[in-house]
Amino acid sequence: QQSDDFSAVTAYMATLGPSAIDVALSSLCFGTHDQDEGIPLLHLACRWLLQECKSCERFECIQAYLHRFLHLHSIIIAGIEQPNTPLDTRRRLLLQSIQELRKEQRRLCTALKGKINHTLCLLRHFTRMV
Repeated sequence: QQSDDFSAVTAYMATLGPSAIDVALSSLCFGTHDQDEGIPLLHLACRWLLQECKSCERFECIQAYLHRFLHLHSIIIAGIEQPNTPLDTRRRLLLQSIQELRKEQRRLCTALKGKINHTLCLLRHFTRMV
């Protein structure tokens, strides 16, 4: 059974510079020819990002990692459910992880918009007082 504690991954990524982070994320899967080894690694990366999104710690950093991850692997992710392509267990797990990540992102986005709107309302109220 795999553990869902990826705190060591986050701690390690925090020690890397931008180019090393890019190399670490891009080397998970090198393209459609690398799906046999790459898809399980993309699934693990999704689980890591999902855990970190749920923790609500290092929000900006995790969002940057997520943006870069999706940018680098968008072709693989978009091609998971292609017609006439069998959806094996690894691809199904990756698809499920991506869907959970999407749902968590929507939840975080809604919460952040609510906080921003609340702050803007307070600012408007305080500027009227002056």
